[in-house]
Amino acid sequence: MNTHSSGYYSIDKDYNILSYNDTAKQLYPNLQPGAKCYKALMGLDSPCPLCPVALGIQGPKTYLDPIRHIYETVDAVETVQPDGSRGHALVFSTVAEGESLSKSIPTGENSLRLLGAINLLASDYMSVYGVNRETGKISVYRSR
Repeated sequence: MNTHSSGYYSIDKDYNILSYNDTAKQLYPNLQPGAKCYKALMGLDSPCPLCPVALGIQGPKTYLDPIRHIYETVDAVETVQPDGSRGHALVFSTVAEGESLSKSIPTGENSLRLLGAINLLASDYMSVYGVNRETGKISVYRSR
């Protein structure tokens, strides 16, 4: 499996790819501006059967990626494009399994304090993400 597990891409209302980050391009080499996301990501001729945009799913949801055969959590957030039309930003993150999951659970005092602070300060939020400005890595602190 690739060492990168999180990515982002954005689409317009017609599923045309507008932009993406380096991680998404590494995981899905067929991404290119103007291409239909379902064609570039899954090789399909119409929106993916479980597409969160087509199904109007709000909030993160976990899916089995049929290409990489791993589970990913995807969150499709509605955006407004410069021309006023609607689009979506899709953030995806590989779901950790087994040993990698146990390594991601905080055990140190500082990590537990951070997790406690996030839970206290963000109690009204369903999902809490963090972005490392230096690396661009997205971390999911809480996702319901």
